[in-house]
Amino acid sequence: MDKRGKVTEDELLRMLRDLGLNNDASQEILRLANTSETLDKAIDSFRELGGVGEEFIKYHSELIEYLDMYGVRNYMDLDMGGIVRGGLDYYTGIVFEMYVPDYKLSVGGGGRYDNLIEIYSGKLMPASGFAMGIERLLEVLEQRGTLKRGTPQIDYYIYVVSNEVSHLSLGYKLMRSLRANGSKVVIDTGEKSLRSALEYASKINVKYFVIVGPREISQGVVKVRDMSNWSERDIPPLSEFGLNT
Repeated sequence: MDKRGKVTEDELLRMLRDLGLNNDASQEILRLANTSETLDKAIDSFRELGGVGEEFIKYHSELIEYLDMYGVRNYMDLDMGGIVRGGLDYYTGIVFEMYVPDYKLSVGGGGRYDNLIEIYSGKLMPASGFAMGIERLLEVLEQRGTLKRGTPQIDYYIYVVSNEVSHLSLGYKLMRSLRANGSKVVIDTGEKSLRSALEYASKINVKYFVIVGPREISQGVVKVRDMSNWSERDIPPLSEFGLNT
């Protein structure tokens, strides 16, 4: 069913027949998979299937009542076979996907997985959950004009030259102090070379590049570069940045 919309229905029928289903069964599966309607018609559709027990009907009737209680019923549609989520082997019930108008891709999805937690904890714990597609949501917001793409300006990029504990400690203390004052701060503990870090800081629109290095620390200062004009100055971090010893 994951191939729906990606291949023709004739190809889907062939694939179903290759699984050993006769033509009538294959046609019926496709008919059901193409059934999508409002929740108001869901129970009637279930009853028309034949072979569906009252326990199944009761469960879904109560589910619809809960959705109504939370005020979201009108946002829901029943899709009999259009949703094929990855990891179907751990889902134990309904799966769902979330969409927004005028955007073809789902922006989130999830489902019921009553056995998943038990696998790792040994405790039976019914559960359901979902994940959101952050990049897709950002794209939707951008399309609607409520989000302007672009990298937000970073106030300080702290580059710790050495991985010595005392140097790292000063870097993180400086980071916490600046963030506590409302600044946007990135800390780099030497994963990049200094040159690469400076290039990256320029790319992401950093205001000030702060170097915490052995030479600076030996002199009781940190080096601060203004990225707008590349001017540098040495300042004592414990006073100007308001740090406590």
